[in-house]
Amino acid sequence: CLLMAAEGNGFEDVLTYYDHLMEHLRWKNLGHVLAGGNMAAGDIDGKPELQAAYELGRSTTSKHQPGGGKNPRPARFWGIL
Repeated sequence: CLLMAAEGNGFEDVLTYYDHLMEHLRWKNLGHVLAGGNMAAGDIDGKPELQAAYELGRSTTSKHQPGGGKNPRPARFWGIL
């Protein structure tokens, strides 16, 4: 998963890099949430991307990791929001 907050809204280069990294590492992409327009601390408060990030995190469980869920650990995230 990729969770990213940024000042701008141009995420094309980031997504291209992320897609190539997932392919190179042979990791499964479980989704991404990109929140743009965050120029100052607190700008992200109340944005729908926060709920989307929460839901994406809830949807990623250990069943997506090697071992098919035998080890109850949360999924790994590539970036943070």
